Amino acid sequence: MKILEFSKKINRGISIRLEAIFKFKKTINKYKIGAILDKLDGEITLEEASFLGELVRGIDSDGPIIEIGTHLGYSSTIMAMNKKNTMQLITVDNYSWNSLFLDSQSQFDLTNKLLKDLIDNCNVHQKNIEKDLFYSQYIGECPSLVFLDADHSYEETKKDILWAKKIGAGIICGHDYFDEYPGVIKAVNEMGGCKELFQTLWVLDS
Repeated sequence: MKILEFSKKINRGISIRLEAIFKFKKTINKYKIGAILDKLDGEITLEEASFLGELVRGIDSDGPIIEIGTHLGYSSTIMAMNKKNTMQLITVDNYSWNSLFLDSQSQFDLTNKLLKDLIDNCNVHQKNIEKDLFYSQYIGECPSLVFLDADHSYEETKKDILWAKKIGAGIICGHDYFDEYPGVIKAVNEMGGCKELFQTLWVLDS
């Protein structure tokens, strides 16, 4: 009973924090400064967050979720909130770029604080590592889902997709399938095309 109550308390707390994020984004749009912050943001929209959450809730296997490109942990939070608590979420970044112009260590530290509740209670693992090194060292089970949102060049996106295919990922998806990132569009189209496309979130056709 105590464990159940603790779990409910955690979920309520995370839900409140998510609502705060959503309200903040709505306020940004209300005062029409979103166009400025969007250039700095690099995050998924509220509608994309809902789509990603539904995608995660539909997973019927027990393998981990692997996210390549943590940034500040927004999409990590969405996936963690919607996955089974027994399922690992491994989020990978080298913290070499961020929309707040922080140095690498400061970005990692901030993201770690934002994800602290999820790391402590929801089986989330934050990795500060180059993605190629992570790929070469990964020996875990086949991922249920791989979410790609790191280097958006054609070469790197294709490499990321090929790794996800090689490792046997159940779902391969990612962010920023739109004209600003032609490399993402080209790589996704070459690797099978979009099974689903919602705004700029893509799900690879197997």
